[in-house]
Amino acid sequence: MDKEYIILESIDNNSAITQRELSKKLGISLGAINILINKMVREGLIKIEKVSTNTILYMLTPKGFMEKVNKTYKYIKIHYKYIAETKDKIKQQLKKVLENEEKIIVICGQDETR
Repeated sequence: MDKEYIILESIDNNSAITQRELSKKLGISLGAINILINKMVREGLIKIEKVSTNTILYMLTPKGFMEKVNKTYKYIKIHYKYIAETKDKIKQQLKKVLENEEKIIVICGQDETR
């Protein structure tokens, strides 16, 4: 799980998200979230705006938005490659089974893996 991606995505969806909410979402300590956010601010990925003493807004910078896009692209690319490899392995296994059997029956459901 890419913690920085989840933070970028969460901030993009809700600029008023709190560090406590991010901590729960990622399952890491509040201190760790604070360190990650400060690192991302230093890298220019997010900007912090203090609205009041109790309210802080987080915003993606253009660089942060591009980082989110790049991380999304990498995630999709990796997983599509994995899906293609898995499909090939299934085809190879079915060919092996067909060598020993006259026929096989494959039942496919209606979902995104088809």
